[in-house]
Amino acid sequence: MGATPKDPTADHGERDTVRKTALASIAVTVLGAVVGLAVVDRWVGWLDRHQGADAPGMLQESREFGWVNRPGFRSETVRIDSLGLRNEEIPADAPADEVRILCLGDSRIHGSGVADDAVFTAALEQRMRAAGDAVRVLNGGVNSYTTLQCAQRALALLPTVQPDLVLIFASPGWTLRPNKRVGDWVAVGDRLVPGDIVESWPPALRSVPATWHQWLLSSHIYQRHRAVVGRGGDETPEARHFVLSRAQPPEAVREFLEGTQQALGLLSERAEALGIEVRLVLMPETFQIAPHIWKKYLLENAATGAPPPGTSAVEPMAVLMELVVSAGAESWTLYQEVLRFMSDVDRYYQDDEAHWNAAGHGAMAEALDRLVREAQLLDRLRERRAASPR
Repeated sequence: MGATPKDPTADHGERDTVRKTALASIAVTVLGAVVGLAVVDRWVGWLDRHQGADAPGMLQESREFGWVNRPGFRSETVRIDSLGLRNEEIPADAPADEVRILCLGDSRIHGSGVADDAVFTAALEQRMRAAGDAVRVLNGGVNSYTTLQCAQRALALLPTVQPDLVLIFASPGWTLRPNKRVGDWVAVGDRLVPGDIVESWPPALRSVPATWHQWLLSSHIYQRHRAVVGRGGDETPEARHFVLSRAQPPEAVREFLEGTQQALGLLSERAEALGIEVRLVLMPETFQIAPHIWKKYLLENAATGAPPPGTSAVEPMAVLMELVVSAGAESWTLYQEVLRFMSDVDRYYQDDEAHWNAAGHGAMAEALDRLVREAQLLDRLRERRAASPR
């Protein structure tokens, strides 16, 4: 009895079934990958919620400073005025003789993760006004700013804000590390794009990576990547964990320090000519909290810019003060006060253990209020402003 011929339509049906199964598997895999990536992206956004990621669009590119707070930005917890400062607009009818204090620094000074009314500048203003002093405290803090950017930004704000006292908050490590991305922006059409985004593209095609970059900014993962690029810039490995000390700094760091020193010197000269006081408020880094943590930092980062093992934890602060003095500026040191914050992380810090919470900002306001009064500055500033009202 002969074999029954195989129905060719059956083979076609089997192939069709296999193909559909394979396509379905691919679709499920792709969908799972997309969903998984979206979940991871949201998770990264949650982790970075204290780094400004909770306020997308708060920063904008700047040819002069690299980036600045976007004027007029609003979120549930952050208000940026028309000058890029984190406070309400200076009213047109503000007293012509009020004392104005302008504060500049990085994300700690900006107050990442806390509401406007909890930032130390607001708390300091409230303390001073409660004591009967007509003082307006302005917050010029910008996420990831270096001391060089702070000095440049202060120079630009002097004519408009007309402050009586400028406070720049600096640390011996992070705010003094070179960032070659500062000011490295390229015009593509009507927008500015970080130079590294388009540097390998011909001018006629730069709109492609610029558009792609703009679209990806909605991703928290990409935001973190750009934050790393922006903060690190083109830094060489030996400068990645640089901290000021008496050891000879790498060439790239030395040039950056010279530029910072020149900017501080220029600010001091310009301010003095206008009758404005300038103070550098010096603060320690988080890894200076205790001897064993400092020792560990030195050993782990010896090849990437950290001072030589055995360097005293107070040496970076001393050298920073010398740098400020050589620039012709004056300084206040908040070494002990900030160490006290760091030693009580649960009380003064947010979950990231890098940014102060409301209690930390309140303690900073108290410390600054004490420094200003011990220096007997308010009376002097008040007399000057009364003699030359705005």
